[in-house]
Amino acid sequence: MKQQERTVFICDHCNRKMFVKHACIAHEDVCTRNPKNFIACSGCDNLDVYNKEYVVNPDSDHPYGRTSKAFRCKKLDVGMYPPKAKKIARNYPQNFEDEIVMPTECEHYIFKLPF
Repeated sequence: MKQQERTVFICDHCNRKMFVKHACIAHEDVCTRNPKNFIACSGCDNLDVYNKEYVVNPDSDHPYGRTSKAFRCKKLDVGMYPPKAKKIARNYPQNFEDEIVMPTECEHYIFKLPF
């Protein structure tokens, strides 16, 4: 039987456990329970959710298309992406052109009734 002692890194927001410090730091940056990642658009009637098609690896020999959920504010008439998508925005900036990060506070928030 082998026994090892290892350092465990725990997310301050959701208590997720990891063995790699750098991975834990990266996770905390996009953790949905992190207060800095709170989005005011959740449950807003002005939020329009639709499917968006985009090209992955457009400069390679084998580009391919994908579909993902996209967001648009009807009031501001601007495309938006959640803070968690920052990681993707760095790798594929062309997919987020003319879009902004969803705000943490918004004066145009309108509560959407669930029915």
